[in-house]
Amino acid sequence: MGPRFLPSRFHDRGSPSLSAAPSSSSSIEGNNRSLLDSKGHLSADGQPGHEPSLILINDGTNDALHKSNPSDTQASIIQSLAALRKSAPDAHIILLIPFGQYYAKELKHAVATHQQTHPSDKKLTLIDLGPTVARSLAVKNGVLGGLHPNDRGHDLFAAKIIPQVLGVLNGGK
Repeated sequence: MGPRFLPSRFHDRGSPSLSAAPSSSSSIEGNNRSLLDSKGHLSADGQPGHEPSLILINDGTNDALHKSNPSDTQASIIQSLAALRKSAPDAHIILLIPFGQYYAKELKHAVATHQQTHPSDKKLTLIDLGPTVARSLAVKNGVLGGLHPNDRGHDLFAAKIIPQVLGVLNGGK
């Protein structure tokens, strides 16, 4: 069976709420269903054994654009990584630095902090496309449809990200 993917909308500013009991704070798009199964693990449908194999996080852009405190974003990611690892112990977790390099320093520090406090966690990877991508956004080379990438932008970014994700899933970094 291929990888299981879990919708990433469990997190709305601040640390995630992954309670085992169904509540609106732990539901996906208001479906009022817990993200956790009876074992306290993430589950796409609430059933045991349906954990995601990959969690991809792209966080920080909205925080930066809304002028949030960078240390709050960093603390939120540190808490999120710990909660995600506890609830998805076998999943690969990839933190993607925002294309515009928003809060890149804080996100890198959050990953380093998690790795220091959880040295046995070998399935956490940071992907940073670097300042070149940020510069390509700054000149608006036809890749944005407002704040988010347009179809061309998604194609360009996917071409850079997918090989790195596949490398992680196939045992490389």
